[in-house]
Amino acid sequence: MSPELLQLREVDNRTLPKVTHHFKILREAGLIRSERKGVEMHNTTRCAELKERFGEMLAAILTTYAAQTSRREQSTRRSRQIRRRLASPEATGALPVSV
Repeated sequence: MSPELLQLREVDNRTLPKVTHHFKILREAGLIRSERKGVEMHNTTRCAELKERFGEMLAAILTTYAAQTSRREQSTRRSRQIRRRLASPEATGALPVSV
């Protein structure tokens, strides 16, 4: 089996239209190739062809995207930590209640 083969097992009826739509978008963008085999649709990536045509540009885009996502996640974690500290009893000046 090709390492580029995109396989989906056990897709329920609610998810299938979404998956089909996403594959259509990827196919129209030229990122995957679809081939019908019996009742199954086999999708393969075109990474090798795209790398040959666009060189290292794709790798640079993916690396930049990963770095931006990482920074965004770190920022979100910091914001949550700050909100928790501000909501803590010590930050609000509330006294602990003993029962």
